[in-house]
Amino acid sequence: MLETAAYEQIHCMLDCLAVAVNQRGVESRPLYFGVWDGPFEITEQAEIRYYSPRLSFDNGMMEKLYGSRITKVGHYETFNYEVFSSLIGGKGQDTTYIFRMNLFHLPYAKQYRVQHRPHLVVVDHASGEGSYIVDPYFGWEGYIANDVIREALYWEGHILGYELNAQSIKEPSLKTIAAAFEESMLSGTRLADEVMGLVSGETEDTLPDLSARVQQIGVLTKRNYGYGIACSYFEEALGTFHRSFHDHVHELVKGWETVVLLCTKASILRRMDFLAKMADKIRQLQLLELQIKDQLGQIYSSWRDKQGIQ
Repeated sequence: MLETAAYEQIHCMLDCLAVAVNQRGVESRPLYFGVWDGPFEITEQAEIRYYSPRLSFDNGMMEKLYGSRITKVGHYETFNYEVFSSLIGGKGQDTTYIFRMNLFHLPYAKQYRVQHRPHLVVVDHASGEGSYIVDPYFGWEGYIANDVIREALYWEGHILGYELNAQSIKEPSLKTIAAAFEESMLSGTRLADEVMGLVSGETEDTLPDLSARVQQIGVLTKRNYGYGIACSYFEEALGTFHRSFHDHVHELVKGWETVVLLCTKASILRRMDFLAKMADKIRQLQLLELQIKDQLGQIYSSWRDKQGIQ
């Protein structure tokens, strides 16, 4: 039996879309192509954020690969909890609804009553018990009471959701998959470059709040697991397993955890000398990610050759 690698908690929106794709019996792993270079925001206060109203959760792969368009619902004043309930109550079997929730209000999340964080989940159906939530990112599903959902739905005063007609999902051709992968393979290491710039610009005055400004890096760097997902897709067809590649992917994610920890220590202890350690670690991660991209490109080339794609 071919050895495989397992990855969890990659990207909440794509994880939700993968549920819809998998339910149609269609291969979902190409959906994660390019997630490693997904967008993020740096605010005027030099805070790195994985979420912003100006960013799109959708990487465009649903339409490129599967021919299925995602429609935004909500995010206007009159879309309230009652409209949400009516929408879910009238949901057809082939419709998938994904809604933004505040993790602060979700009892199964570690952020429950601790941190306000936007997050996306599948709202499958509703009953007298509440709304049935499927959260593939956290590996949880079950009913959540209506009064809790009512609170969790609102973020900055608005409800935001996405609608997908699952019946429109089609199996992509190998040529389409190849084109999508090639388009997704951007050069460079944007997140590492931005964090390096942030660290280089720190002063004794700004250092105390550095930890808060990089707090969301952990969510962003989990997107690097997408490298492993893409690799596993190609490996399955090739009948191979590249253990060192998957080890490097995990090393990349763990390495960013170290950077965040160094940032926290530097902020608390006000140690400017820690900045040099951070810069050294980031440079190591830049080289490691470039190595991962290069190796994934080689594995893809082998897959493409085997499939006879011109």
